[in-house]
Amino acid sequence: MKDPLSHKAFTRLFSREFLPLWIAWGLYLAGASLLSGTSFFWDSVSVISRPATFLYDNHFSSFSFPDGTVSDNLPLSVLLAAWWMVFGRTLISTHILFILFGLCLIYQVFMLCRETLDRYSGQVPSGQTEAAVMVSQAHLVREGGGERKILPFVFFLVLADTTLTTQLLIPMFDSVMLLFALMCLRGVLSERPAQVLWGAFILAMLRSRGVFLCAGLGIFALILCLLRERRRVGVNPGLQGRAARKYFFRAMGREVLLFLPAAAVAAFLFSVQFCLQKEVFGLAADSPWHFATKERIFGNCMAFPLFWLDLGKGFLWFAMLVLLLRYGWNAWWKSLPKPLVGAHACLSALFFAMTVPFINSFGGRYFLILYILMPLILAVSAFRLMKLNHVRLLFAALTLVLCSAHTGWYSTLTVKQWDSSLAHLPYYGLRAEMLAFLESRGAEPSQVLSFFPADKPARLIDLERAGEGVWATEEFAVAPEDADYIWFSNVSNQFDRSRLGIDSSFVLLKRMEKGTIFMECWQRP
Repeated sequence: MKDPLSHKAFTRLFSREFLPLWIAWGLYLAGASLLSGTSFFWDSVSVISRPATFLYDNHFSSFSFPDGTVSDNLPLSVLLAAWWMVFGRTLISTHILFILFGLCLIYQVFMLCRETLDRYSGQVPSGQTEAAVMVSQAHLVREGGGERKILPFVFFLVLADTTLTTQLLIPMFDSVMLLFALMCLRGVLSERPAQVLWGAFILAMLRSRGVFLCAGLGIFALILCLLRERRRVGVNPGLQGRAARKYFFRAMGREVLLFLPAAAVAAFLFSVQFCLQKEVFGLAADSPWHFATKERIFGNCMAFPLFWLDLGKGFLWFAMLVLLLRYGWNAWWKSLPKPLVGAHACLSALFFAMTVPFINSFGGRYFLILYILMPLILAVSAFRLMKLNHVRLLFAALTLVLCSAHTGWYSTLTVKQWDSSLAHLPYYGLRAEMLAFLESRGAEPSQVLSFFPADKPARLIDLERAGEGVWATEEFAVAPEDADYIWFSNVSNQFDRSRLGIDSSFVLLKRMEKGTIFMECWQRP
């Protein structure tokens, strides 16, 4: 199938088939406009705002970043600093840049959904049980184009994912990373070498996790290439013995060449980072992201499945289980799109390897590409096994479940893992109120202990407050014994007040709440 933008069929974008894409773009622009004042928080402060601010301030005269600056996302930081120099260093201009990336990401999601349904929906699984055959007769009499009738339902279910929605609406680098990961994945599935090459190359420039993700896609591409070539050799009687082996080596070599530029740029950027900061992959001795103890690794193994099931994803797995029980193993297995299942398996193994051995390594946004693949796998399986109207009803119900998960009903983690749910949004207003309260008491940053993400100067978070007093530039206290006040919130990397000694050593001065978010100010007696 031809990609409309890359094959001079631009007018197809304005056809009825692409109406869901235009609706999604419109809804996204409306939501992003409403949240255009959203500040930098969490990793976006350390990974994007801080290095970009350093480059912006010194006009790119030095790339020797100060301590505490994470520079392994250098290309995006350079782009953001250059954008600021042209359009101004404001939150609005920053959001505009990330909105452009978001529009491209939504397009990639739509095309992946469209190509997946077109590629796998035309086959009816054989060898079904008697009960499954009765239901599958609908496929034999269905009017053509049924896959296009469920395309909007599948597309909006993918976009309704709480983690993806949150990443699209706030300035975060994971949405940029996902954009090029999907470009590369689409190229692998559709055998488009240029798309694979550019997707992998740019992905490898975006942070350590981008390199890991690129490696996972590369492994999947090699496995898929091997299986495809084996099938082609099997139907070509002229390829036997030595000729077949030579054919395999050439095919695998071509696939490896597509990822060599990505490997080269990753090696170069890691060498630069090591020369400047004496570390790679964030594994410095004082890094909060380093190898875990055996006890922590065991706990990570227990936590890993929860990130597949949290925030409504469990309902997708439950729907898949119902299909398995209803139609039997044989019919269910034959209904699955094997390349997508293979991609999910390869990337799952990779994410296990890059999270479980480390502390502080879990986040819903790390699993974004899996959260996109899962509904696509479910869509193909359901489309092959169920009646068309039942598929549409199922996906409409799942979309409502995922959207409602933003309110925080599904899990208490939805507010603590703010980058996985819009339930965190009241945090920004409460933060401004807490700053005003501390200022009214004459407190200074050095007297206040806070926790990531609130413990960063406003200059790196709010941008426009760059000149507004000490709160804009000075750092917070680094230990409880140095502080007269403690600023605590459930949107934080610290959740246990007792373990931090707050309850026993400090007195609660003020508590603010909105929705599922709270903030507290504690004072030393």
